[in-house]
Amino acid sequence: MARRLVASILTVASAFAIPALLGCTSAATAAPSGPARPATSTGATRPAAVPAESSTGASSPTATARPATTANSTMKLVFNATFPGTKLNTKVWDTCYPWAPQPSKGCTNFNNRAYQWYTRSQVQVYGGALHLVARPWRTNGLSKSGGTKIYTCRSGMVTTHPGFNYEYGKISVVARMPKGNGLWSALWIAASNYQWPPEADMLEYWGAPMSLTGTFFHAVGAALKNHPKTANLAVGWHTYTLLWTSAKMTWYIDGHRVWTVAGHVPHQKMYFTANVADYAPVTAHSGRCNGTMLIRSVKIWK
Repeated sequence: MARRLVASILTVASAFAIPALLGCTSAATAAPSGPARPATSTGATRPAAVPAESSTGASSPTATARPATTANSTMKLVFNATFPGTKLNTKVWDTCYPWAPQPSKGCTNFNNRAYQWYTRSQVQVYGGALHLVARPWRTNGLSKSGGTKIYTCRSGMVTTHPGFNYEYGKISVVARMPKGNGLWSALWIAASNYQWPPEADMLEYWGAPMSLTGTFFHAVGAALKNHPKTANLAVGWHTYTLLWTSAKMTWYIDGHRVWTVAGHVPHQKMYFTANVADYAPVTAHSGRCNGTMLIRSVKIWK
């Protein structure tokens, strides 16, 4: 998701992986408060935490994720992030891309055709989960040239770049995707040296009208994609796993292998990112940019 246009994704019509030419196969941590009206500046009042959405209307999800794929017996748990209390552990997590020019003001990925501005206020911890909250609030951000730009979507993202980078291992994320129209949510790993590619997308999830689920791999000389069939990932908790060895990368959803890539494997440190983007402009009647990604845990074994 790092440095590419969504336009190419909009042309996806099939649910099949790229052929095996390149070695890929497909298989079957701010306390919440009362409501606050958002201001338009990036240094504005933090919006209040928004109760988690659920298919039943409850304030917190109760569905249980399937267990992650069992780690190899020689692997040891080296990173175990959960989200108790109401504060984000900033020794581990940051709320902007590490390469953002002015992260204190927020950020976005100027290389994607997306319409959100990420701010710290939209990253909230409560109820045992991390909440990445997207709302259709006008927000002052920056343009690619450094000037002021108004964004119609304010959203949240996190990365482990300040606290944990790794080479090879198994990463497993227990999360629930938002169901908002126009939202483009992702769980992915990117190069710690800021060079792109490589990038491995554990999951990209588009709300209506696209309504697509994808796993992607970007390497020098390769851009591969897969569109697995899954359950409704906006309902209940689900487990997303990427097993990365020196020889191949394998994707799992709820313990089921959905894709393997055996070529162009990166041999360098990478970091984890989760974000909720908006792939279409917000208009007065579009109902877009309105949803929350919940993350219960992020674990890495080596």
